[in-house]
Amino acid sequence: RRSSDLLGVTSAINWENIMPYLRSQPQLSELVRLLEKANLDTVLETPGGIYTIFAPTNAAFSKISYMPQIENNPELLQRVLQYHVMDSAFISLFMTNERT
Repeated sequence: RRSSDLLGVTSAINWENIMPYLRSQPQLSELVRLLEKANLDTVLETPGGIYTIFAPTNAAFSKISYMPQIENNPELLQRVLQYHVMDSAFISLFMTNERT
């Protein structure tokens, strides 16, 4: 995966919630749609919640040929999206741009 296909987004302590930021980013509209479909947007809208989201861009989602099967299975969709959410702040200092 190219680094341009994934954005790391951390909710700051002074944000009410992270969803308004995600909704304001055109390249994350598919992620927002899927979070809403999986009812995970309500979790991310929790006041005071601090999350780090490893946010696949629309370009990343477009490369997944089996996305319709994931999207049509509510439990699987929630599990896949939850792999992209941490319930804490993650400092980018610990991230690298290397592929493994």
